[in-house]
Amino acid sequence: MLFIIMGCSRKDENQPGDNNFADLYGGNPYKGSVTGIRSEGGNQTHRWEGDGRIVLIEPTADSVSLVVMADFRDIGEVNLKFRGAYNHNSFHAESDHITFQINNQKITGIIANTDQKMSFDGTLTTEQSKLIMTIEFIQGQEGFPPGSTLEVIFDTSRKISDDDEGGCNMRMVPILGPSGMTMGMVPDC
Repeated sequence: MLFIIMGCSRKDENQPGDNNFADLYGGNPYKGSVTGIRSEGGNQTHRWEGDGRIVLIEPTADSVSLVVMADFRDIGEVNLKFRGAYNHNSFHAESDHITFQINNQKITGIIANTDQKMSFDGTLTTEQSKLIMTIEFIQGQEGFPPGSTLEVIFDTSRKISDDDEGGCNMRMVPILGPSGMTMGMVPDC
């Protein structure tokens, strides 16, 4: 499984180096564990363990991309990329079907379309991120019948140091978007 979703909002309110969102949370990626739980009718049917990563990439003076990655090895991947505006200690990405924000270290969001609804709840501090992403499948998708849910639980952290690694290398992967499947770049941390 592979998802990448993008949204964008921009404002010219930041100057590089003003201790803004990109400065505070960028650099070394957050790495740790991720758990995927599939449920049908309120009952857990499958559970997967994997590697989770959260990273900021492509910063500009007024926007940055936030990438959330879950690698369940042979089972598959879940990759999300949000392009949004930042303002000091907050980030927001909005479009027709996306509302995603981080405000005062609290992550919230909703993505809804005819196939699925995703909700986000969590926290992001400079050294730790905990995120629960819940996907409700309205239409059936490979391995997920209509009405089933997938809960993806991230528990990630990072060390901040003067010798910051500067993020991740990039790799080419298939991306599912509104226009169908294309190839695109995501971080490889």
